Amino acid sequence: VVHDVNQGISAARKTGTRVATGDYFFYMDSDDHILENTLKRFVAFAVAYPKVDVIMGNSLCMGINVLTDSPVTHNDNNPMLLDDKQLLWKLLLTRKLDHHAWNKLVKRSLVLTHNLMFDDGVIYEDILWTYRLMSCVSSILIVPELTYMYGYNPTSIVHTTPQKANHVINS
Repeated sequence: VVHDVNQGISAARKTGTRVATGDYFFYMDSDDHILENTLKRFVAFAVAYPKVDVIMGNSLCMGINVLTDSPVTHNDNNPMLLDDKQLLWKLLLTRKLDHHAWNKLVKRSLVLTHNLMFDDGVIYEDILWTYRLMSCVSSILIVPELTYMYGYNPTSIVHTTPQKANHVINS
C-alpha cells in the first residue's frame, strides 16, 4: 500500500509502477473489480506462454452491460496468440483490441525498459499508453473469458466534458 496525495490516476499509476517489485503489472481502476480467479488465470497463462509480453481478457461494462469488443469474443474459447505486428495494429486501430490500461497483465521488464509511464494531465491517458505499449510488444495473448468488471460512471470527466477531452487529445 502506497499513501500519497491525490494527484490523479496517471500519477497514481506511475507511483505504483515505480514501487512495484513483481514480474508483472496489472492496473485496475478503483471503481472496478475483477472476477475471483482473474489473476490466478493470468499467471497460469504467463507460465504457459513465458515469451508473451501482455495477457488480456474480456471485460463487462457494468451499468450498460456491454462486453468489450475482443477478437476472441466469438472464438472457440481458446486463447488467441497475437505475434503478427501488422495484425495487432490492425486490431488496435479498428478498436478490436481494448485501449484501456486495465485488465492487462504486462511484463514489468517491458514497461521499465521502454519507460512506459502515464502522462499527467491527459484525459484518455489509457489510449496513449496502450499505443505506446503495443509499439513495444512482441506478442500478446487474449484470454476469451470475462476477467474484468468496468464500473461505468456517467458523471466521470470522460463522459461529461467532450470539448475538454478533444482539446487534450488534439493538443
